[in-house]
Amino acid sequence: MKIMFRQSGGFAGMLRGAEVDAQALDPKEAEELKRLLQENPAAETRAASKARDLHQYEITVEDGGKKRTLQFDDSQVPDALRPLLKTLKQKSKPQPLS
Repeated sequence: MKIMFRQSGGFAGMLRGAEVDAQALDPKEAEELKRLLQENPAAETRAASKARDLHQYEITVEDGGKKRTLQFDDSQVPDALRPLLKTLKQKSKPQPLS
């Protein structure tokens, strides 16, 4: 299972990203991600908040040829996903603006 992470927005408007193999995650983080994907089997897109300085997050999981995407901003991060988000942020690097 491959995880593609993208963080954008915020006050500075920077773009950061990372690709991570799920096996490199803490087992609890991987389990929480699997649980969220099972609860939301289709791609989930939450409406962006009107606060322009919030970070926007996109987590795309590719598993067995299927892709699912979770999108949210700082105000919508599920509490159980915060440890995984912290790990993905630490692994991310600046990305060029497209």
